[in-house]
Amino acid sequence: MAPDARLFVIERIAPERAGHSPLDRSVARADLNMLVSLSGRERSEAQYRALFATGALEIREVIQLRGSSR
Repeated sequence: MAPDARLFVIERIAPERAGHSPLDRSVARADLNMLVSLSGRERSEAQYRALFATGALEIREVIQLRGSSR
């Protein structure tokens, strides 16, 4: 990537601490599905920041899509 390039990532962000809201339950189901099917998992914003930092990338903005809640 060029030094001034931008990378757009469209992804569900897991809460730092899971609760009992419908969104938290949805994220938990998706996380379990990814673990079983793909050996992957949902990440929190802090985890994405740490992951991108290893590649010398920084998150400049997180935009919540309409119809979703964080």
